Amino acid sequence: MEYDDFKAFEHTGWEHVVQAYEDYFGRLTAQSHGALLDALRVGESSRMLDVATGPGYLAAAAIERGATAAAVDFSASMIAHARQAYPEVEFQVASADHLPFSNESFDAVGISFGMLHFPQPEQALSEAARVLRPGGRIVGSVPNGFRLKNRLRFLAGREPDDDRTHLHLFSERAIRHMLERWEDPELHCVASRFLRLGPRLFANTIVFTATTPRR
Repeated sequence: MEYDDFKAFEHTGWEHVVQAYEDYFGRLTAQSHGALLDALRVGESSRMLDVATGPGYLAAAAIERGATAAAVDFSASMIAHARQAYPEVEFQVASADHLPFSNESFDAVGISFGMLHFPQPEQALSEAARVLRPGGRIVGSVPNGFRLKNRLRFLAGREPDDDRTHLHLFSERAIRHMLERWEDPELHCVASRFLRLGPRLFANTIVFTATTPRR
C-alpha cells in the first residue's frame, strides 16, 4: 500500500472512533499530561502546540495553567468534538508533517502518544522544530515497544503489538536517533510497577524531551 493510500485508510478509521477513543485511551493518556506540561515548562506566558491532540486534553490542560494553546489532529471528527469541549483552544484539522503555522510561533510542542501513528515521525519532528522558537521545547510520549511483554510475545510467535494503528515500535535507541539534531535530549522510562527491576525491560512508556535544534 502506497503512503498516500495508507494515510487515507488510517484517516477514515480515526473518523469513526471518537467516542471509543475518548472513553478509554483518551482518559488513559490524560494521566500523564501534568508531567508533560511540567517538562515543557508551560506557564502563563507560554504559547503551546498540541500535535495529534485527539479529544484536546493536553491543550486544555495548558489553558488551565494560563497558557495560550493551539492544537491539531488530522481527524475532522476529533477536532469537531474537541472544539465543542474546549472552545478556548485554537483547533485546526492538520497532519503532523504539515503544520499550518508560521516559523518560530510556539514556545512548546507536545506530542502525547501520537508518534506511533505517524507514517513519517521524523518529518513530524522537523515540523515541530520549524514552529518552535529558539530555546523552545518538545515533549512526547510513546509506548516502550521493546518492553519485556512485547519481547515474550515475539518469542511466542505473536505480533509484539496487536493494534494496527501503531505503525512503529520505538526503542530508546530509535528515539535518540530521531533526536540527534536536537539539543539536550532526555529520555525517561516510566509507568510500571516493576521499574526497579529494569526500566528498559519493564517500563510501559518512554517520555522524551529536547530543546530546539541549532539553526
